[in-house]
This record gives sequence, structure tokens and C-alpha cells, in this order.
Amino acid sequence: GLHPRIPNPATHGNDYRAEKNDTKAHRPTAPEPAVAPGTGRAIVIGTILGFFVVGGFCGGIGLLLGLPPVAAIALGCFTGLWGGPGFGGMMGFVLHESKLEAEHEAAVGASSV
Repeated sequence: GLHPRIPNPATHGNDYRAEKNDTKAHRPTAPEPAVAPGTGRAIVIGTILGFFVVGGFCGGIGLLLGLPPVAAIALGCFTGLWGGPGFGGMMGFVLHESKLEAEHEAAVGASSV
């Protein structure tokens, strides 16, 4: 027969057979979370705030440069939609991770004393 660790070609490589004397049960373990809890929430909040920060800043610059108010609002909405999510989402993520890192360092520092 085939070697126990070599896939069976009849099943297109999907059949990995264990050795007959292998009695250890294979229990699946829960995967580690890809991101820390609260990261998605921080990104969403950052994205929303980024829209208003970038849009307000660019719309305000447009007003200062003499655009009519409607055109300045349109400029602010355009730049807020295109620049706000990237800037705000990135800042939300970075600030959240920085806070988690500082909390972790404080906990590790307190436990090692």
C-alpha cells in the first residue's frame, strides 16, 4: 500500500491517513483571533471621524481659497469620502493598538516587580 503520510492519488491529495498504531485523538483547537477585541469598532469609529476631519479640513481650505459655500461643501464631501476612511481607519487602528500595547506593558511591568 501507500506510505501512511503520503496522500492517496485517487482522492487528489485530500486523504492523509494516520498510522494504524496512532491512538492519540486529534482534537481541533480554537483558532487564535486575528485581531484584538475592539479593533473593528476602533476602525469604524476612526473611519467615520476621518470623513468629518478630512472633509471639514478640505472644505474649509476651499472656503478660505474663495470657493462658493456649495462648492466647498462638495469638495469636503468628495475628499471626505475618498480620504477620510483611509486616514481615519488607519488612525483608529493605530490608536487602539497603541492603547492595548501600553496596557500590556503596564500589566507585564506590574507583574514582574
